[in-house]
Amino acid sequence: MDVILLIIACFWISKRAKENGLNPTNWVLRLIGVYIVFEITGVLISFSITGGNLIMAGLFGFVCAVGGFLLIKYNLDKKIAEQNRENDNRGGF
Repeated sequence: MDVILLIIACFWISKRAKENGLNPTNWVLRLIGVYIVFEITGVLISFSITGGNLIMAGLFGFVCAVGGFLLIKYNLDKKIAEQNRENDNRGGF
């Protein structure tokens, strides 16, 4: 399930970056890195809190991974807004 969500998120981020003239590979690689780091961190934190409960560790890791996706989405949206502001200031389209 995690891999399917990551693939869908990569397609979504890539499409959004491409539509706005940004490098999609850069954003997809960022997403993959942050997703994996956040998921592993979430699993490790959950293991230490719950004492090794695999179900809770998996769920908490998944929630943290979604948080990583939201962080990348926020950064991409901020970059797009910056780019649009610059275009508006220059009178471009």
